[in-house]
Amino acid sequence: EDPKLENNAIDAMVDYHVDGIIIVPCGESPKRLEEISKNIPVILVDRYFRESFLPYISTNNLEGAYQAMKLLLTSGHKEILVIGGPSVSVTTQERIMGCQKAMEVFGEGAHMQVLGNEFSIQNGYIETKLALQGHTPPTAIFALSNTIFLGTYRALEEQGLSIPDDVSVVTFDNNLALDFMKPAITRVAQPIQSMGIAAIKLLVTCIREHRVLHSKMLMTPTLTVRNSVNIRR
Repeated sequence: EDPKLENNAIDAMVDYHVDGIIIVPCGESPKRLEEISKNIPVILVDRYFRESFLPYISTNNLEGAYQAMKLLLTSGHKEILVIGGPSVSVTTQERIMGCQKAMEVFGEGAHMQVLGNEFSIQNGYIETKLALQGHTPPTAIFALSNTIFLGTYRALEEQGLSIPDDVSVVTFDNNLALDFMKPAITRVAQPIQSMGIAAIKLLVTCIREHRVLHSKMLMTPTLTVRNSVNIRR
C-alpha cells in the first residue's frame, strides 16, 4: 500500500529488462504503467484503472459485495457497519457500490455506515472499537478485506462480544484459516487461482505477439456461507 515502494519495484524490473510485469497497483494514476507498457507488457491483477487501456483481470467486486450485504439484510440486520480500504482503490469503490445496491433492494428500515480507509488490521480494529461505542452499535459488520476482518475480530474479542450471537461478521477474500476459526467465517471468495492463470496466459500472449492486448476480465466470486451470521427476528 505504498506507491513509493511500488515505483521502486517497477524501476528495478525495468532496469533488469524483464519481459513482462504483473502488478496489483496501489497508486492513484496509471500514467507511469501506461508509459512502461509501450515497451514492456503490463497486466493488472485485482485492482485496475477504469479509464486506462491497461489490461486487467479482477473479481466482480460489486457482485460479491452485493451478495454478502444481501445475506446480512435478509437475515434481519438493521444496523450494519462496512469497513473499507483506501477510497482511491477501485476494489473499495466497487465493493461499497455493491453494498449500496443491496441496500436499495433489501434495505428497507436498515442503516449502513461506511467507515475506514485502509486494508489493514489497525483500520479494522479502530473502526470496530469506535462503532461499538456509538449510540446505535452495529449488529453486523462487513469487513472489505481479510486484514480488516482480523482487526474487527480482535476488537470484538476484547469487548467480550460473541460472533454471531452479539455481532454477525462477513469478510471479503478467502482463506482456509477462516474455516478453522470459532465460528467459521462467512466470506466472499475471489477466484484467485483462476485470476493468476488468466494473468499469466494474457502476459505470455502479449510477449509472444509483441502487442498490447486491451483485455478486461471480471471473474465471478463465490459467497461462502459459514457460521458467522446470525438471523435476527
